[in-house]
Amino acid sequence: MQILAEAEDLPKTANIKTQLIILWTAPVFSVVLLIAFLAFPGFFPPMAPDVTAEQVVKFYSDHTAMIRFSMVTFDLCGIMSLPLFMVIVVQMKRMATRSHVFAYCYPTAAVKVDSRQVRQGRHP
Repeated sequence: MQILAEAEDLPKTANIKTQLIILWTAPVFSVVLLIAFLAFPGFFPPMAPDVTAEQVVKFYSDHTAMIRFSMVTFDLCGIMSLPLFMVIVVQMKRMATRSHVFAYCYPTAAVKVDSRQVRQGRHP
């Protein structure tokens, strides 16, 4: 009987440990996002508003590799953020409500924001 009671406690403990691991990956993905932001050419310093079209084409053709690197990294950061949103969903489901509809709407909104970035041409 004692083994059965310990087995019932295991998923709760494992669930908390999993959530803590996911929460501690948030600073890691934030650092990766910051590196991608700093590595992206054109953010620092930004392009002047009076730059001609030929200069913009030359800039993007000269920095193609770094632009692709940063865009892929931004996409990976979007993927890395989804487990963090799921931890928030688990915590929202713990609320004393009749329905968990808001908990399920939250990841839907998060995925919608990520997919909107892909549709707007921010994907390599």
